[in-house]
Amino acid sequence: MITTQLNPSQQESLKTGIGGSTIANILGLGYQTPLDEYNKIVNPETRPDLSNNPHVVAGIYLEPVIRSMAIDVLQLRVRQCNVTKYHPVFPYMRANIDGKLSGVDEGVEFKNRGHFQGNRYGEQLTDEVLDSELAQCLWYLGITGWQRWHLVVLIGGFDLRHFIIERDEQLIADITEKARIFWEQHVEKRIPPLPTTKGDLKNLYPSDDGLAITATADIAIDISALTLLKQTIAETEHAASEIEIRIKNFVGSNSVLTDREGKPLATWKAQKTNRIDTTALKNDLPDIAESYTKVTESRVWRIK
Repeated sequence: MITTQLNPSQQESLKTGIGGSTIANILGLGYQTPLDEYNKIVNPETRPDLSNNPHVVAGIYLEPVIRSMAIDVLQLRVRQCNVTKYHPVFPYMRANIDGKLSGVDEGVEFKNRGHFQGNRYGEQLTDEVLDSELAQCLWYLGITGWQRWHLVVLIGGFDLRHFIIERDEQLIADITEKARIFWEQHVEKRIPPLPTTKGDLKNLYPSDDGLAITATADIAIDISALTLLKQTIAETEHAASEIEIRIKNFVGSNSVLTDREGKPLATWKAQKTNRIDTTALKNDLPDIAESYTKVTESRVWRIK
């Protein structure tokens, strides 16, 4: 019976250290940022509970299926690996791999992806895969010292694809060095990496202290550049709005705009959405409205 317990690879990603499932984030290639990974290591209480995450649960159920398909359909002689491997120089770098080919030093990684991601992959047996997957396979190659990694991806539940990542010493060295800097310059010294997204900024500075700070010469230049860019964007958006108005006026009450061959160029169709009338709710049922009202606080950025 398959349960929703985290598998060894997922458990490994939550331990102190850098694993294959986190290296992409550290490199800025994943769904989370280097700052997110730093916080999960330095502040373990912020680590998310993945046991009920639908993507994680699906991966747990489907990994044995993808493994069987790799053996039966692709004729890969895969055997399971239950040993965590460590980098020979940097012990905080580790690999908990999905599988290994029998008789050769070649690893195997299994992935389950949605059908909409299918066009992000290249031809079979190439290394044209997602950047995060390429980084993970090269990470494993760097730790194990092996020469080749196989990536088996099940897309949309039926499209099985096989890719091969060859050892690339320069890329492995670059990835290892960035991971070393992340660990030794940030984690060990408790110095957060620089924010790379607005989400990072929100987490770092959720509130203000009411004080003022004087801009440096570089920040003053950035403010001027940002002001100019926003002005350019506003002018571009205004021009786009004028063009859109002309086109929609031409379409009028029609639903579809086509070219001379009948190929659709644009659609302008009515659609219905359901929204709660908060004004009416407050007027008719003020107590209920108040009990379901949540006060949130956020910082508003304005350039003067």
